[in-house]
Amino acid sequence: MKPFQVSVVSQDRLLYEGDVLQISATAEAGELGVLAGHTPLMANLKAGQVRLQLEGNKEEVLYISGGFLEVQPHKTIILADEALHAADLDEEAVKKAKERAEERMKGVESSDEHAMAQLELAQIAAQLSAIRRAKR
Repeated sequence: MKPFQVSVVSQDRLLYEGDVLQISATAEAGELGVLAGHTPLMANLKAGQVRLQLEGNKEEVLYISGGFLEVQPHKTIILADEALHAADLDEEAVKKAKERAEERMKGVESSDEHAMAQLELAQIAAQLSAIRRAKR
């Protein structure tokens, strides 16, 4: 595989900039993979993992709460709403947040509250998945 340039940025910082061999991310339409020479593309990303395959069989795992991926001829950019390195996530804190969110879900009455609770649970599930992937 041939390396290509990637930048991953959130609202407040640059999380990764450099060469990768492959990107895997969760787009609204499903799992998306990008290699060098990919056709130009714009995609909405859902809460989930962004996996950057690096040379030397290394992998960088990031959690994003959503955002956009843009493939350009000489660079790919991931613009995340919120992003963290999976290794920086506190698994116990995320598990406690999940318990609190599930408890709140039991008491929701309106469809708006239900939708917000479901979104929060989806983001928490994505964080736990990123943590587990990073531990492998």
